[in-house]
Amino acid sequence: SQAALDALNEIYGSEGKKIPEDIMANADLARIINSDEIQSVLNPAKRANKKYLRKKNPLKNIKALAKLDPYAAAARESEQRAEAARKDQ
Repeated sequence: SQAALDALNEIYGSEGKKIPEDIMANADLARIINSDEIQSVLNPAKRANKKYLRKKNPLKNIKALAKLDPYAAAARESEQRAEAARKDQ
């Protein structure tokens, strides 16, 4: 309407300032994203992240110690058996 154009002319003036244009011509973003043209260019969807196991403390866990140093784990087990034998006597 003429009143709307006059109001815009008051806001932006007639010194050559441009009226802001729409950034998107089509605002149906879901349809644009799911279109074949866009999907053919995008990278494939990422799978769910792999769950990592919690790191075991080798000072408290004999199996974790055996992975790092098999002799240390065997020595520790034999020391525990010797201690248990001493305790039983």
